[in-house]
Amino acid sequence: MTMATTTTDTDQDLGIDVDDPGFDDGGGSSCDWDDYICDEDPEYYMVWFCDDPDCRLRHRHDFCLRHYALRLIMILDHISVCPAYRDAKTPEERRKVTMGHIAAWGRLGD
Repeated sequence: MTMATTTTDTDQDLGIDVDDPGFDDGGGSSCDWDDYICDEDPEYYMVWFCDDPDCRLRHRHDFCLRHYALRLIMILDHISVCPAYRDAKTPEERRKVTMGHIAAWGRLGD
C-alpha cells in the first residue's frame, strides 16, 4: 500500500510526521497486507522483486502471522501451476523461477 502526500500535507494537517523515515517504507509498524488495512504487528517478512525488469531493488514486505501464511500459500499455489516452473528442467532453473516469485522470507529479527 502506498500513500501519496502533497505539499499541503503536513504534520499539522494530518497529525502525523510525514518526514519520518520509517513512514510507509515497507518496514512499518503494521502488517503490509494489500487487500485491506491490517493493524496487526508484523512478525514476518518476505522479499520479492517487482515486475519491472529494470528494477534492481529487493522489495521487503512485513506481515502479521496470518497474512504471512496466506501470502506464502498464495505464492506456493501459483508456483505449483506456473508455466515457467513446469518448463524448468534442472534444480538451478527451478531455483531461479522460485526466486522470481519469492526471494527471501522469515521471522523479523532472525
